[in-house]
Amino acid sequence: MVMAASFASVLLKPLGALPFFVHLWGDTETGKSVALLAAVSIWAEPVIGKYAYTFNSTDVGNELYAACLNSLPLCMDELQILNKRSDFDDIIYRLCEGTGRLRGKKDGGIQNIKTWRNCIITTGERPITSMSSGGGAVNRVIEIECNGGKFFKNPREFCRTIQSSYGHAGKVFVENLTENLAEARELHEKIHKAVRGQYGRHRQTNCVSGGIINR
Repeated sequence: MVMAASFASVLLKPLGALPFFVHLWGDTETGKSVALLAAVSIWAEPVIGKYAYTFNSTDVGNELYAACLNSLPLCMDELQILNKRSDFDDIIYRLCEGTGRLRGKKDGGIQNIKTWRNCIITTGERPITSMSSGGGAVNRVIEIECNGGKFFKNPREFCRTIQSSYGHAGKVFVENLTENLAEARELHEKIHKAVRGQYGRHRQTNCVSGGIINR
């Protein structure tokens, strides 16, 4: 899922899609951070602190880095560093808007507004949304619980492997995407219609039975 999201990041702009989150959460030592590095290895060196970083960052820093990456995935580790749950929704809304805040210059005028269109892949020991999260935040996040097992038999060996060879898959993917963009748009539209149709039928069934759809 995280590698698929990493590839999908560069599809957002040409397909007219909006930024979204994929969040892995659960117990320690399940391999969430290593999975995040696997997603990074498609494009860049898979080391926390180089391309990927932790949630120990400022709002302005997140915005500037998202704009720098532009269409490449934004990868953030260790959600639990944040103290307040209200900060989670703020981060979701801010990054999924795809545009930075309007800021003035010290000498007058306004700064250039930063923009981006990418996927945000994150990890943590707890979910990034809650019952109190707004519908807009929930709809922008794919959350994957990672309890009850481990992703990798030998995570150290896996990390050594991807750190010795990285960045090639992304280049090949973009080259092929450029040649097949029309096909990608057609497939995206087909899947989008199928998902909306399925959701519509599901909602109708729940309304008849008195159920409530939360997501």
